[in-house]
Amino acid sequence: MDSKIYFLAIICLTGGLVGGYLIASTTLQNQNVANQLRIQSQDAELIAKDAMITAKDAQLQAKDAQLQALDTQLKAQDVQLQAQSTLIQTQENLLQMLKANVTKLQELIQLISTQTHTQIKIDSVVWDSVSFTVDVRNTGSVDAVIESVSIRANQAGSLPTIFKILSVRSSIPALTHSMITLTYQYAASTSYIVRVTTNTGFYYEAVFTSPVA
Repeated sequence: MDSKIYFLAIICLTGGLVGGYLIASTTLQNQNVANQLRIQSQDAELIAKDAMITAKDAQLQAKDAQLQALDTQLKAQDVQLQAQSTLIQTQENLLQMLKANVTKLQELIQLISTQTHTQIKIDSVVWDSVSFTVDVRNTGSVDAVIESVSIRANQAGSLPTIFKILSVRSSIPALTHSMITLTYQYAASTSYIVRVTTNTGFYYEAVFTSPVA
């Protein structure tokens, strides 16, 4: 009776051990399977994230290419704007030059028009001891403004003595004359060329001989 009980106890113990082993083995296998599935899931997530990162990188590269293209366009537009600005400045300079030339042309036309109406003559020269007086007659149709009177010896290479006399008093109305007296130490019995110049550039000159001492 005791041996049977002992035998049954051994069988039960052995069955418990085998059952426990089988249960433990099954649990470990299940855990391994679960771990493998979790690892596979994590690998899939990593692959998906890597794919997303690759896609994002491709998008960033595409954006960078767009930005570079836009930067190139902006630089090209900036070059065009600078060229246009230079062209506009050049045109403005040309316009300023043209305006200046037109103004000069108008002044020249006015001067020529004035000169065509300004005519003066030297009627006579009166000699004093240390001066001479020029009788200037305006034969034109407008007032003549005398700018200078010059005198020089009537011989080659002689330098003129120029008297600047531009003033209100030197304005000679049309068809009248004016006496202009200038201090000058002349030589006796000498031929002189006397020139009278107006402010328009018109001049008249004549030859006169100083008196005997």
